[in-house]
Amino acid sequence: MSEVTEAPEAAPDAPRTFADMNLDPAVKQALDEMGYEVPMEVQHTIYDRAMAGTDLMVQSRTGSGKTAAFGIPLAQLVPAGAVGLQALILAPTRELAIQVSQELQRICMYRNIQVVPIYGGAPMGKQIAALKAGAQIAVGTPGRVLDHIRRRTMLPATLRLLVLDECDEMLSMGFQEEIEAILKELPTQRQTLLLSATIPEEIERIGRRYMREPEKVILSADFVGVHEIDHYYYLVSGVGRARDLLSIFEVERPDSAIVFCNTRDDTGLVAEVLQKHGHDAEAISSDLTQPDRERVMGKMRSGQLKFLVATDIAARGIDISNLPFVVNYTFPESPEVYIHRTGRTGRAGKSGVAVSLIGPREIGSFYYLKLLYKIKPVERELPTEAELKARREGARFDELRQRVTGEPTEEWVALARRVWQSVEGERLMAALIQQFFGEKPAEPAPRERSRPEAHRAPRPRREGRPERREPREAREPRERRERPAEPREGREPRPQADADAGGPREFWETWIDEKAVRSDPPDKDKDRERGAAREERPRRAEEPREEAGFVRLYVNVGKREGLDAEDVKKLALDAAPDAADALGRVVVLGSHSYLSVKEEVAAALAAAMTGRKVGEREILVEKARR
Repeated sequence: MSEVTEAPEAAPDAPRTFADMNLDPAVKQALDEMGYEVPMEVQHTIYDRAMAGTDLMVQSRTGSGKTAAFGIPLAQLVPAGAVGLQALILAPTRELAIQVSQELQRICMYRNIQVVPIYGGAPMGKQIAALKAGAQIAVGTPGRVLDHIRRRTMLPATLRLLVLDECDEMLSMGFQEEIEAILKELPTQRQTLLLSATIPEEIERIGRRYMREPEKVILSADFVGVHEIDHYYYLVSGVGRARDLLSIFEVERPDSAIVFCNTRDDTGLVAEVLQKHGHDAEAISSDLTQPDRERVMGKMRSGQLKFLVATDIAARGIDISNLPFVVNYTFPESPEVYIHRTGRTGRAGKSGVAVSLIGPREIGSFYYLKLLYKIKPVERELPTEAELKARREGARFDELRQRVTGEPTEEWVALARRVWQSVEGERLMAALIQQFFGEKPAEPAPRERSRPEAHRAPRPRREGRPERREPREAREPRERRERPAEPREGREPRPQADADAGGPREFWETWIDEKAVRSDPPDKDKDRERGAAREERPRRAEEPREEAGFVRLYVNVGKREGLDAEDVKKLALDAAPDAADALGRVVVLGSHSYLSVKEEVAAALAAAMTGRKVGEREILVEKARR
């Protein structure tokens, strides 16, 4: 194998138009109908090498036009009407496999070439039928392609071309074993094109073992386009991260965005929170069925969906044009993953924005990324509640001004002036604006009906009835009859709660003492002993004091919902995974529970837990009242 060479970023003599590339007329016609006017850099740079049969390792950023870069020569290298499989393209995900197969079908539209997508989650029978019918090009995921080869439903003996698309993503998803197993089954006399956003050592090793003297073409530097988009970050506590995301969206106001999460559970949580606050959002993860994935992606591409919440694996191969915004809800541990995430925006020279939420546990990965790729994200501060309120008011005022058009007549202007200057003018205007935005104002509290004294009709006096007695205030006060202090015969005097116990007593303590007095014969010695016992008896068990720096939260679920202390802690950790070190003692009672937490995270944890559900019951968390 000859030494791998690097091509310059743009060859000075490279053709700049499709007319200069001497394309097959059928392919040129298809590209014209697809709206292709000028070839992108990767397309014209590798075209001559690919047409000459050279093995290539191409590094080009995500969204730079790699599909057409190998699709245009492929459509001309595969003989029209050839018998048997001629070319195989391996892609990391079924979404990318579908996308590549659709684009190749359009490029090969006017040539007698059939393209079949091969991926998991789709019926095997249709794929077998398409291969038997003589499809010349197969585009598939490694797992399903290897399955067809082992079943002998795909016969690679006639294969002339192999393309490894987004090879770094296939390796990061754990497909290296399947890829090498497929390569061992293919003819050695073939042309191989390997395209990737990054070319780490694992890809170099595959190139040395399975390619014939490949040329290495570098069209994007090590930063892979990250300098072409704007990077921002917000430092967050890690508790109440979904609430922080809502605040960021109020400030940034993106038209659409992909929100990346590290786990499937987070995608469901974030999508639910966004939906609850009126945003168009849906989650997509690896456990979603193929019809549901295609439905969600169709809505995103057509602009019907504003926010797509996805894991890295689910987002592999997603191609959404003109995506302006990418959010790292949880920051990735690998810098390469960050590159792929942010590569979803700013494609084909367009501008893009990447925003990251950085918690205490993610700072290390964040600084490693900055050192490795020499990027300088700009820090932004989370808005305060007052700032958010001012922004909402400003946005509503702008919307009100835009939607209310036309000039009112002088009659209505006069009425508006009168309403505005009246005592209730502010309330009336606020209620009208609230109704305008589709919100129903609160019902007023019922007022007590009262009539002025002068309007009350005097009550007629019946015949023979004496005159009304003089007012109570004018009467002579009666002498209050003093009750004898002596006890009634046969009953002991009631114990004096305040005097005996030194303060107010609970009703049940008094009841027990009275019961004991009534049931026992009078005995002065026993009575004295009983009083002394009451003196020594503690008033009530004092609640254990909280540790220093901890406060107690009230949670409106408890044993009634079948919970114990561990269940309550799990509810807290599900809402705020980073709050594990901040949790203290848990007390679970019948209808509610108490949770001790560190004071600095109490408010954020209460907000994060509130609104989640235990069964059909919605959780409410607030600071416990003493």
